[in-house]
Amino acid sequence: MLILVVLVRATVYESQTGSSEAAYASFYNADWFGVVFLVFFVTLYCATLRKFPFRTSQLGWLCVHAGLLILLVGCMAMFWGSFMGNMQILEGQTKSKAFYSDKRELHV
Repeated sequence: MLILVVLVRATVYESQTGSSEAAYASFYNADWFGVVFLVFFVTLYCATLRKFPFRTSQLGWLCVHAGLLILLVGCMAMFWGSFMGNMQILEGQTKSKAFYSDKRELHV
């Protein structure tokens, strides 16, 4: 429920400001947003383990929860393991620098 409230608020904020960059900086790229995903993951993981040992009649339920957990792992990996930047590469060139949106450089 908390994730739904945060996503709705971020969408409304983006509509009001007219800037997806403002919503990205204020919500989607904020550290607390990653913590919300982490809390959701831990909660779902504990709820899934609560049904252990699993019965064959719970196979559908278990597949849905396992799929959601895998999806959340991917979301957290992208949240903490990626960055948004620009790299202009013309045909035939190679580069080793990317520029963050706030003008910082990343040397590779």
